[in-house]
Amino acid sequence: GFSKTLLVIGGIILLVGACAAVYFVIQKNKEANAPIPNITSANIETIISYDTQSFVDVTQVTNSGDFVKLLKPEIEKAGKLDSIKSIFLTTSSSGKQELLKLGDFNSLLGVTAPSSLVRSLSGQYMVGTYTPNTIDENSRPHLFLLFQVTDYNLVYAGMLEWEKTIMNNMYDIFNIDISNNILEAPFKDTIVNNKDARIVYNNVGSDVLYYIFIDKNNLLITDDQNTINKITSRLLLKNAKPL
Repeated sequence: GFSKTLLVIGGIILLVGACAAVYFVIQKNKEANAPIPNITSANIETIISYDTQSFVDVTQVTNSGDFVKLLKPEIEKAGKLDSIKSIFLTTSSSGKQELLKLGDFNSLLGVTAPSSLVRSLSGQYMVGTYTPNTIDENSRPHLFLLFQVTDYNLVYAGMLEWEKTIMNNMYDIFNIDISNNILEAPFKDTIVNNKDARIVYNNVGSDVLYYIFIDKNNLLITDDQNTINKITSRLLLKNAKPL
């Protein structure tokens, strides 16, 4: 009787094992064929609040020219007047859809910033556009890049160093006309909202590109003063502590 019991127990164990194996294979197939989880329906937290959002999948992009070509239509799409749109860059290269990490963003854009600067950014960044509240030839949307800073002094020193090549990195995405030696134009000091900023002017004295520390934790790169004002006020709102 004892060996019979052993046989029965052995049979049960084999059966359970076979069922587990079948279940495992079915689950694996399900996972393999499961749709990539979609983050585009989520309300994603960003450095400042935004009015609308859009998503650009950059999985297939390998160089800065293609990257900018893919982004430009989204940058040029005007939103409601006086509104901010957040452009979320997504990639599915890991097998699931996720937001593009700052390091990968910098690589795709071909950023030549000093490594001390790059290491002193938190990884939290925002790509977006501001559509001004007036209708005229300047009311096109303005691109902005907003970065969170972990070490203000290192980033400040790094930005002064990056000034030598930043225009090479940014002219395409900001649609800057480079026919008048703008790539060699120096950055100059200016004041926006009572804060020190650095600016490049073109040969007729129009502003072409700014960077400004809105506070010690936030670095903004954009091409328009109204955009700086808007982002500054959004940041103040975000940081205001409720009573």
